Amino acid sequence: PDLPPDEEQDEVELVELPEPSCAGEGFAPTVQSARMVMGGTMTLLEAKTGLEPPLSELELELWGEPAGIELATPDTPYSSCKRCVVLYANCDEEGCAQVYLAESGSIRIDQWDDARIKENARLRGSFIGLTLRPVSIEDGESTPLPSAQGWCLSELAFDAAIAPPPTP
Repeated sequence: PDLPPDEEQDEVELVELPEPSCAGEGFAPTVQSARMVMGGTMTLLEAKTGLEPPLSELELELWGEPAGIELATPDTPYSSCKRCVVLYANCDEEGCAQVYLAESGSIRIDQWDDARIKENARLRGSFIGLTLRPVSIEDGESTPLPSAQGWCLSELAFDAAIAPPPTP
């Protein structure tokens, strides 16, 4: 709207979050597993740096029906993502020092079987060029942490048998 020349407009300052610099790079899991959860509506891949704390865990949440081969970008925000990549870093009995959510890069799915109907179902593929932003996740909502440094992952292959959902 046009304002009379003697009235001042308040300026609105848009704040853009900076690209996260990488405090951490790479990820070296020693254990990988996958399972169908939420009644089979989500396939969860867990890649961990160990079985006992302290450890870090990289999770891939794939919502929906197994789709076989696909190439996808990670979704944000966490509350509505269908292809979520979350890194829980430096976790112990008290919790995790930092949580990261992938905001760019690729998830290549080479095999995604439905463990409800196929024996020996597998989830196989790789993460390529992921940039993960530090976030806090509460009640399913993610909030970027603008002052914290990110995590970069150039490439990581995954291959795990998928456990079917528990029978009711």
